[in-house]
Amino acid sequence: MSKIQVCRSHELGEQECQDVAEKLLSKLVDSYGGSFKAQGSNYAYKHTMGVNATIEPKDGELVVNMKLGLMARPLASKLEAEVNRVLDKHFD
Repeated sequence: MSKIQVCRSHELGEQECQDVAEKLLSKLVDSYGGSFKAQGSNYAYKHTMGVNATIEPKDGELVVNMKLGLMARPLASKLEAEVNRVLDKHFD
């Protein structure tokens, strides 16, 4: 199983960071399909192709952890680039 981890420091408040996490998740759903749901203050993204991700918006940091199954491995670089692109837009 392939893994992707992206950690990004920020100076946003907790609610603003959650908004960025939701924008990231919406972008993933729009671009690749799948679905997401809130789990407390964190989020889970799932795609039937074998992508499972958790997004943890924290005070001062946003952490994205993705596990890619065999069918999703060819998309690893595209998924990581998309995550970084969205976070660059909102955190830099």
